[in-house]
Amino acid sequence: MSYPQIHVRLRMIIIKNGQVLLTHNKAKNYYYYIGGHLEYGESILDGCVREIKEECGADTEFTFQKILYIRAGGVWDLTENSDNPKSKKNRH
Repeated sequence: MSYPQIHVRLRMIIIKNGQVLLTHNKAKNYYYYIGGHLEYGESILDGCVREIKEECGADTEFTFQKILYIRAGGVWDLTENSDNPKSKKNRH
């Protein structure tokens, strides 16, 4: 029996000095937030770190200010020091 695969997309909104980092697709002439797909067994945080390093360079240094998990059912704050009671309950 085969099971349907779930593809989780990661997108990061990166703001530095009041500017938003975007990627430009020259062929189709549109901009989008950097990101990619979550790999099997990878946490959301690990996937975000991997995608930023893949797209911005392995030596890129950064600090996450806020990590949100968004889907049709709602928004969960996954930031480590969040006071949001759902953040701990909905981590995995």
